[in-house]
Amino acid sequence: MLSAIFTIFSYAFLGLILIGYIYFSFSILMESRARNRAFYFNIIIICLIIILFIFALAWLGRFDNLESAADLFNNLYWIVVTDFGVAFKYAWLGGTAPAITIIFLTLLIVYLCHVYISSIVMDSKIKAETKELVFELNELRQKTYDDKYKLQDANKARDEAISLLEDKTKEFNKKTLEFAQIAAKNNKYVRFYNENSEKIANSEKILQAKDSKITELEEIIKRRDLQIQRLKKSRKESN
Repeated sequence: MLSAIFTIFSYAFLGLILIGYIYFSFSILMESRARNRAFYFNIIIICLIIILFIFALAWLGRFDNLESAADLFNNLYWIVVTDFGVAFKYAWLGGTAPAITIIFLTLLIVYLCHVYISSIVMDSKIKAETKELVFELNELRQKTYDDKYKLQDANKARDEAISLLEDKTKEFNKKTLEFAQIAAKNNKYVRFYNENSEKIANSEKILQAKDSKITELEEIIKRRDLQIQRLKKSRKESN
């Protein structure tokens, strides 16, 4: 009874290990987008594991000496304590030693294969990430070069704008100076005009006064002429 239970347990345990390895190995390879070479290598490993499991399960039929749990623990103790090479040779030759030795070796191989595949997946992932980083770095460098050229063009345009602004400023200052000179001349002409206007106004007043005096003198002369004519007329009449 104990031999049957242990055999069933060994079948279930080894089956779960095989199914778990197949599931996780292929899921990791699919997620990492590994190459076909990794998938072929994983299939070869699975075939080797199945062959080792067949040998191990075949030797489980040697457990015909298990009459109690003590026999099972004694056999396990014999595997652990006794020399491993002797135990493997004894089990391979079909002795009554527990074939669990083959199972331990199979588990060790499965673990090493899993570590190796994980390293392959990690390397491929690192290579992919490195490739993406290199691509992003090249894009960043290209963008930096483009921005550098754009900055040079912008600085050149800024220098040209500053030079043009300086020229316009010089021209504006020159025009401002000319306008100031013209304004000064205009002010001089205005002052001259104002002064001459006052002189002209005074001269006109003087001329008006002279004209009034001349008019008075003409009236006096006219009155005298009339008096002279009267005197001449009176003299003629008296004669």
